[in-house]
Amino acid sequence: MMALYADYGTAEWEDLIDPAIDLADGSIVSDILAEQLQSFQDNLPVEQLEHFYPVGAPIEAGTNLEQLELAETLWEIRESEGTSFYNGSISESLADIEGLPLESLLNFTVGRHEPVTGEFAGYEVIGASLPLPGVSVIQLL
Repeated sequence: MMALYADYGTAEWEDLIDPAIDLADGSIVSDILAEQLQSFQDNLPVEQLEHFYPVGAPIEAGTNLEQLELAETLWEIRESEGTSFYNGSISESLADIEGLPLESLLNFTVGRHEPVTGEFAGYEVIGASLPLPGVSVIQLL
C-alpha cells in the first residue's frame, strides 16, 4: 500500500487512513453485516472473533462495533508511514503466526509485474498477473 502511495498518491496519507481508524474505533453494525455474520458463523472460528461474536452469538444490527486493536494497528501504520508493518512491533506480532517468519517480513519487496492480456469477443481483456488469477479468468472467458 505504501509503495502505491509513494508512486501514485496525491492525497495526504492521514486523509487516506484516518477514516479506517475512525471506523475501527467504533461504528454501527449494519443489517447486511449482521446477516452475513449470522449466515457464516458455522464456517468461521467464532471463538477467535469475540468482537463479531460476543458470548458466541453474532453481533446484532444497530450495535456499536469497536475494534480497538485494529484501530491501534492502523494508527501505528499511519504514524510509521507503513514501516512498522514489515519492520516493527506489527511485524513482530505477525511473526507469531505459524508459517510467517519475521525474516520474510523484514526481507519483503514489492513486485512489479505486467498485467496479462487476452482477447474475448473482440475485446482486449486485461487481468492481474501471477500469482493472481488473471490468466485463469481470461482462459475461462
